[in-house]
Amino acid sequence: MNPPSQSPVGPSPAGLDHDSRPGPPVRVLAALFLVALALRPQILVVGPLLIDIQRDLGISHGVAGLLGTIPVLCMGLFAPVGAILAASVGSRAAVAACVLTIATAGLLRSVVPGAPLV
Repeated sequence: MNPPSQSPVGPSPAGLDHDSRPGPPVRVLAALFLVALALRPQILVVGPLLIDIQRDLGISHGVAGLLGTIPVLCMGLFAPVGAILAASVGSRAAVAACVLTIATAGLLRSVVPGAPLV
């Protein structure tokens, strides 16, 4: 039997139990909250505006319905790529790179609104 100060897998770093480790810093949680808040409109804005978008662009109901599926489809298609990226460079660097890419595309879209694929 193991002594009470050791876990079954061996002593933990700095003598801490796994349950007593501090959680992520507040600044990391705040940054994740702000990123989630900034990305939310791109996913949710299409649904309520779908009728106006369809009327303004003169597109059919089928094409208008595809607009609502694009964010969900992209999440499904790019999830494996995200896992590969996180495994190769680390999850922190992968999240930072993805957020930076999204921010850059958003800024480009606001500066040059007529540019294709932005």
